[in-house]
Amino acid sequence: MSAKPSDREIVLSRTYDAPRDLVIDDLEIAKPERLNYSHGDDGASTQPPFDVTVGFAEQDGKATVPMRALFVTAGENNRLLPFSIIEGGQQTLARLAEHLAKL
Repeated sequence: MSAKPSDREIVLSRTYDAPRDLVIDDLEIAKPERLNYSHGDDGASTQPPFDVTVGFAEQDGKATVPMRALFVTAGENNRLLPFSIIEGGQQTLARLAEHLAKL
């Protein structure tokens, strides 16, 4: 599922049939409510950098993991849409689902 809350961001989210703590523990991270990182900010990327926030929520024993990409400008957001940034985010969430299914 995707949504576009503003012209500078893209938000993807997926719910997993696994508790939030299992998702966080298996990723070997401290138990935060979210992760924040910059993507493409290393100078090697030809795409503009953007900030990513990954959240971890739980309801009825199922973890929901929303990913939010925030760009400096709406133009940078629109420029990346043809490069399937949404598809890339969905693939990342799908790989997590495949990994959790093996646990």
